[in-house]
Amino acid sequence: MLPSILPSLRLTARRWLPTTTTTTTTARAFAAAAASRDQATLDLAMDELGQARAMMQTPSVPSIPRPTTPTIMDIPPAEDPLLYYVTSHLMRHGHRARASRIVSNILLHIHAWTRAPPLPILRQAVLDAAPAVRTVSHRSGGKTTFKPTALSEKKRMYYALKHIKDASRARPGRSIEERMAREMINIVEGVASEAVKMKRKMHEFATVNRGNTQTRF
Repeated sequence: MLPSILPSLRLTARRWLPTTTTTTTTARAFAAAAASRDQATLDLAMDELGQARAMMQTPSVPSIPRPTTPTIMDIPPAEDPLLYYVTSHLMRHGHRARASRIVSNILLHIHAWTRAPPLPILRQAVLDAAPAVRTVSHRSGGKTTFKPTALSEKKRMYYALKHIKDASRARPGRSIEERMAREMINIVEGVASEAVKMKRKMHEFATVNRGNTQTRF
């Protein structure tokens, strides 16, 4: 029976053992088993094959548990976009440093009078004073037609800051940052504000002329 299984043992050895000099001992063991046809030599050859097979097997790498939900990195911007836009709106003749000081003083006054984080109050005031539509006039012959038009987000912020700045002129205060801070606080608190009245007038005028929305100029 030994001669009949030798070809299969050789095939198994070729399949599992690399063709390098490290397999010389195992090859000699199989040659000795084939020459002597001894059961003990065959057992030794099988042991050599098992050891070589164990050396060829790579250790299993433990699986790393992955999170079920993706990790989101909340990286805040270097500067708040709304504060950047407010600074650009208040800037005159390229003096951005001066406009930045005005915005900083507005936040300081809001915090001093409310003892609350100033940025959410400023943001809410701008949103409350921002109109959604404006009316475009078109004159044809002797007739003037008014057509309501939706505003973009940037235009809404522009009109909100314009209304707040215009309404703050009637507020008490020695500086523009103090007057604008008072106006923003009144807007958030729901007190009578000229900026909110300007917004309502724009909406009412657009509602009156809503029949001209399909008119083409």
